[in-house]
Amino acid sequence: MNRICQKLGEQMGALYECGEKSDGLLQIRTPFMYPDGDYVDLYLRQGAGSATLTDYGETLRWLEMQSGALQITSKRRRLINDVCMTQGVEFFQGALVSRLESEDEIAQSVVRLGEACVRVSDLWFTFRNRSVETTGEEVESFLDERGIPFDRNVKLPGRSGKSWRVDFQTRTSQQSSLIKLLTTGSRSSASTLSKTTLAMWVDLSNFRLGESRMQFITLIDDTVDVWRDEDFQLVENASTVARWADPDDFEEQLRAA
Repeated sequence: MNRICQKLGEQMGALYECGEKSDGLLQIRTPFMYPDGDYVDLYLRQGAGSATLTDYGETLRWLEMQSGALQITSKRRRLINDVCMTQGVEFFQGALVSRLESEDEIAQSVVRLGEACVRVSDLWFTFRNRSVETTGEEVESFLDERGIPFDRNVKLPGRSGKSWRVDFQTRTSQQSSLIKLLTTGSRSSASTLSKTTLAMWVDLSNFRLGESRMQFITLIDDTVDVWRDEDFQLVENASTVARWADPDDFEEQLRAA
């Protein structure tokens, strides 16, 4: 095992950390990262005349944590298999695997498997965008049913010169509102979304003044339990917070004078 770590260091430098675990596995910390910033760890198990490099299912578990309850549908399995085929690795019993015939293949195998882990984890963005789109359609149907006129995906210039996309702009006889929809299956992404939304509302604060005098509403999809109190508190500093789990209250806020 120490020989393999030495070979890995010679071939790939100090970016990789390598050490033997108590169960005899060799753990390799790579510089590859999942979308939330966690490092990709790989594990090497040696057998008779060959060795197996694997993520031990960590990439798939990462996807499950981000989505709450990710099911490996036939389409998603096909996408994962496409990534594995491109990288020359296997998808076996939920784990990404690379088989080595000799120690000289270690560096190449680590790179191929590390890149495969990142590309598979990036599929989360596809799932997340679909989730946002689905919730957005639900909000759109709700506004139609309640007879509230709206525009979708409105781009507005901030005081900094940056353009921001607001998910909905509504108009009632009482007032107009700008609505930002926050939906995710990831606790870490929930925090990032809250911070970005706060920055957006601050930059668009001029729209709360003058003749327009628009109301800012942050609509949080709290049907998924990933939001913390501090996420709500952040956006409360610059907007009215509505919860998608309570649509009647959301409507009252839209119609408030």
